[in-house]
Amino acid sequence: MGNPTVEKVVAGKQPVVEPDHVVARHEYVDSSARQYGAALKYATALDVRWPDGSGEKAWYEVGGKEVNEFAKVVNGERDALYAELEAVGIKGGTARKRWFDIREKGRILREGEPEQGEGGGSERPLDTYIPEESLKMYKRIARAEKRSENAAKALKLAQQLCELYKINLNNI
Repeated sequence: MGNPTVEKVVAGKQPVVEPDHVVARHEYVDSSARQYGAALKYATALDVRWPDGSGEKAWYEVGGKEVNEFAKVVNGERDALYAELEAVGIKGGTARKRWFDIREKGRILREGEPEQGEGGGSERPLDTYIPEESLKMYKRIARAEKRSENAAKALKLAQQLCELYKINLNNI
């Protein structure tokens, strides 16, 4: 396997000998840091290419099976990334994981870091959580055949929250 150690000479000191596994670890950490920076740069470039409001949803929320025009463009970019990754031997699940990571970096760039839950897990940012949960609540209460007085008041409050977050309830 070659030379089992690598010598580093520190100015004015004895050479420091590092085993192969330590050198390999250093190289791995270095390449991981470069990969993280490159992934962040790519996500930033995609966020500039598709700013907020350029599609029905954010570019990082587009699913692989969507067929609208915006999704075709975003998924075309994904496919171009897959092709380049495959050309250097990165295929299948690993390529999909790289695209997932890029999309998550895009989400964080635009929405901020997820908040930490009580158990230490990540939670959605409040500006994502509130409209999503308000819409769910509105739909659930609106579809009920019978509502208590409190449920009727909750429906109005959910409607107000949806309006605050500019959710169009006419299509529901």
